[in-house]
Amino acid sequence: MTIVLTNDQLKKKLDFETQLFETLEILRSGSLICAALENAYVLIADPTSEDAVAKLKEVKGIQEDTYFPLLVANVDALKDFSPSVTPSLRLIGLEFWPGPLNLEVQARTGLPWTLGAVNEPSVLIARSPSSKFLRGVLELSGPLMYSPAAAVGEKAPRKVADISSAITEEVAVIVDSGPCTLEGIASTVNFQTDNPKMVREGSITFFDMNKVLPNLRQK
Repeated sequence: MTIVLTNDQLKKKLDFETQLFETLEILRSGSLICAALENAYVLIADPTSEDAVAKLKEVKGIQEDTYFPLLVANVDALKDFSPSVTPSLRLIGLEFWPGPLNLEVQARTGLPWTLGAVNEPSVLIARSPSSKFLRGVLELSGPLMYSPAAAVGEKAPRKVADISSAITEEVAVIVDSGPCTLEGIASTVNFQTDNPKMVREGSITFFDMNKVLPNLRQK
């Protein structure tokens, strides 16, 4: 049975902490949860669990190798997984995270997971969610992988009612925080080299980021 958590249920400190640890245990068991980022609801899984990786690919209808992106609590969470956490990246992360910004970084060798592919990734795509509940889970769990709560090629849902029953039936927990408030897509900046480059301009504009990081290039 799918558990649905609402904002009202998470307002009390005791309930919040209880659900935090219960959700963490559900993820560690290899099950999926569904929660909202700023612009869409996504499926979330533990990258260290082979069962969770297989489940996520099955629910999404993905058969080929796939490197899923990551959710992290903050910039410091990337230090153990990437050698390219530079001062410039920290500056951008501290200014625009949490929020709709993907950071592409070089993956260190010897990662404990492959994020859905056969071989370990050479690049990581990471994002820090605004949701207090999700960040609380991430602080306990470490990075989690995610993907839009829709089949490949379908529009990412912006509220729980828009998620197909085929997906909700496969999810252990849905964190229903109401409709997503942000229009548009997340921006993406590549930090694999010493010359950061915006590869996709979205809700956070190049102009805004360039004010913080003058050496930022456009694609």
